[in-house]
Amino acid sequence: MEHLASAAGATVSRGAIDTLLGHTHSDPESRRLDAALRRLRMKARAAGVDLPLHIVHAAGVRFVGTLTVV
Repeated sequence: MEHLASAAGATVSRGAIDTLLGHTHSDPESRRLDAALRRLRMKARAAGVDLPLHIVHAAGVRFVGTLTVV
């Protein structure tokens, strides 16, 4: 989340996110990032939080909000 927020609204590529998550081989057909984002969104919604993430088709993920680290 911090990396996405620090990108200042720019789209972060799926490959870059895979690398940040510790995956050394990025398969363009893999849905593991989608699954991880889905689980993260479900946990956030259960806590009453909407994540300001937008999936950019065939490009990556964009953070469109503010992040406060406590």
